[in-house]
Amino acid sequence: KGGDPAKVNPVVPTQLIVDHSLAVEHPGFEEGAFDKNRAIEDRRNEDRFHFINWTREAFENVDVIPPGNGIMHQINLEKMSPVIQARDGVAFPDTLVGTDSHTPHVDALGVIAVGVGGLEAESVMLGRASYMRLPDIVGVELSGKPQPGITATDIVLALTEYLRSERVVSSYLEFFGEGAGHLTLGDRATISNMTPEYGATAAMFYIDD
Repeated sequence: KGGDPAKVNPVVPTQLIVDHSLAVEHPGFEEGAFDKNRAIEDRRNEDRFHFINWTREAFENVDVIPPGNGIMHQINLEKMSPVIQARDGVAFPDTLVGTDSHTPHVDALGVIAVGVGGLEAESVMLGRASYMRLPDIVGVELSGKPQPGITATDIVLALTEYLRSERVVSSYLEFFGEGAGHLTLGDRATISNMTPEYGATAAMFYIDD
C-alpha cells in the first residue's frame, strides 16, 4: 500500500524544470522542426513526463516547468528568481541550490546560487540544512568598459585564464567596480555561468538597476 505523499512535501519552494531531454531528429532548417522534435520527445518520455506532471498535483511548493521551455538555469534567471523573498512580513535575499553545475548562472542577479548533488538538494527540500564550509570571498574588480567588438565571451575567456591561475577553487567570487556597471545582465550571466570553469563555487554581482 502506498504512503501519503503529503508526508514528504517540500518545505521550501521547489522548481522541477525538465530540460536536456530533447533529441534533435529534425534539423532547424526543416519546416516545423521544433514541433516535430517536441512530439518525439513526448513520445519517448511519456511515462517520465506523466510522473513529473503527477508531482505538480501531489505536492505543495512544487512548480513544474514542462519540456520545451529552455535550460533550467536560464529559465531560473528569466522567470523563477524573485531576487528578494518576502515571507511573514520579513524580506530577505533569495538563495538557491540546484542540481546543475551551472546553477551559479543566476548569481548575476545578486542571488547566492550554488550547484549541489541530487541527494543534498532533496535534503534541502525536506527542511534539512545544506552544510558547507565558510568560503573564501574573493573580490574581482572590473574596470573600464567593453570596447566595440568585444563580447561577453571574450571577457569570460580572459577571466577564466586569469582566475584559474589565481587558484580560486571553492571560493565565492564577487565582481565589483566601475566595469560591472557597463555590463548588461546577459553579460553578467555569461560571466557567472562559467563559475565551474573558474574552479569557484559562486560568482556574484551586486543588485543594481
